[in-house]
Amino acid sequence: MSNFIPFARIAQETTLNGSQGSVTIASSDEQVSISGDMAFLRDCKGLASAKQLRDHLDRIIDELNSGSLSDQDAEIVEKDNPFT
Repeated sequence: MSNFIPFARIAQETTLNGSQGSVTIASSDEQVSISGDMAFLRDCKGLASAKQLRDHLDRIIDELNSGSLSDQDAEIVEKDNPFT
């Protein structure tokens, strides 16, 4: 397990490798970004990779649950698609 801390004051990044592909999780004090693609095969490596990704997502969720959240974007507003 990496020492990745979501929303830490010092920006950090970690890469998780799946059975095929990888994802990068980058974090700053304001946001966490996940990019890339990862495949999980039905084998031991696929299970280990899925658990590793889940552990990182659980850390992000725990951190979001532990503090006060900004209400800045709390309301989701749907807008008409101007291209239709």
